[in-house]
Amino acid sequence: MVDAFCPPNAITYSALIDGLCKAGEI
Repeated sequence: MVDAFCPPNAITYSALIDGLCKAGEI
């Protein structure tokens, strides 16, 4: 649930599950 770093998107959602969004890779 890191909408601040990752906007609500289908691709972003997939990355968030992988943990990339949290790490800030994307």
